[in-house]
Amino acid sequence: MKEITIHFLIGIPASGKSYYAENVLKNKYKNIIHLDSDDIRQELIKKYKIENEKENDKYFEKIDEEVDEIFLKKVEELIKKGENFILDNANYKKSTRDRILKHINEVSKKYNIHSKIIGYYFVVPREVIEKRNILRAKRGNRFLISKESIDYYFKHYDIPTIDEGFDELVEVKINN
Repeated sequence: MKEITIHFLIGIPASGKSYYAENVLKNKYKNIIHLDSDDIRQELIKKYKIENEKENDKYFEKIDEEVDEIFLKKVEELIKKGENFILDNANYKKSTRDRILKHINEVSKKYNIHSKIIGYYFVVPREVIEKRNILRAKRGNRFLISKESIDYYFKHYDIPTIDEGFDELVEVKINN
């Protein structure tokens, strides 16, 4: 049975997940694939010609459903190919993680692949998130996340536990 490793990132938006994937994990694990839901989201924003935050809010639910569908298909493709990969999605809610972990387990079983899942959960102070949020928006590669949304993310961030289905859990503390 082939074994792959999935590096499962967990944290609210602007916590540094994508930076960590590109600058830590990709340097440590050569030839690893970075599957980023934000890349899919940006493609859909272009497709629907969304140009500002208000338009984004209008299409948010539709886009999120489509992002989720495409993301899960890509997860299946990577498992089927036996690729090690970084799963870069917010995953801040346990219910989201449960759904994705269930999908990983079903697909792994289907293709006779053993998937080792390492969860990396990000612990980042609110002021750091707010600062990064502004910087990301200024760079133009993300919309500014509203304070209400940031409140929501912090309120609903479920710290993961090993019994959710992870083989390992790593806490990533970021203070700046």
